[in-house]
Amino acid sequence: SESIGGIFQNLIYYRGTDKIVAVSEGVKKSLIEKGIPEKHIKVIYNGTPREKYKNIDPEKVAELRKLYQIKEGDFVLGCVSRKKKQEQIIQVLTKIDFPVTVIFAGITFQPEYETMVQAIPVQHKIHFTGLIPSGQILNYYKIFSIKILASTMEGLSQALLEAMALEVPVIATHAAGNPELVHDGENGFTFK
Repeated sequence: SESIGGIFQNLIYYRGTDKIVAVSEGVKKSLIEKGIPEKHIKVIYNGTPREKYKNIDPEKVAELRKLYQIKEGDFVLGCVSRKKKQEQIIQVLTKIDFPVTVIFAGITFQPEYETMVQAIPVQHKIHFTGLIPSGQILNYYKIFSIKILASTMEGLSQALLEAMALEVPVIATHAAGNPELVHDGENGFTFK
């Protein structure tokens, strides 16, 4: 993972700990590449508690449909994520010939998106929600046709776990821990 800094930090991680817990084999692999011995790393996957999904509010879901003008049968591509590689999602809209509503939950509009957004066909709608309180984010999944994660650096995505727990189809980059959750063509799709 890129968040691990230099040889001195790795030395502290290795000599200053009994074990390092990695949330995926992808994270374990990156730690090994940074010089941490494999025997010093234990993989323990993230989970998501079932009770977390009991508080989805149908009224809030209906309010979101109204807010984003989503009608029955509309195709909604949802991305719940902090800033990752969302430009990949915006760029692919130029290749889609049916109307798509894209909701980027968790980020605001970025200036570098301006040219890309102007190039997409007018039939598509894009919304940037900014930060969403964690107690409200699960309502968003209920308006998505598909959840997409465009990330090149990922431990084991809580957003993918949430979408899958709510039976929302998923698409994710084939990076880090994503392929451990999303088996291409079986329970979702991955892309480079």
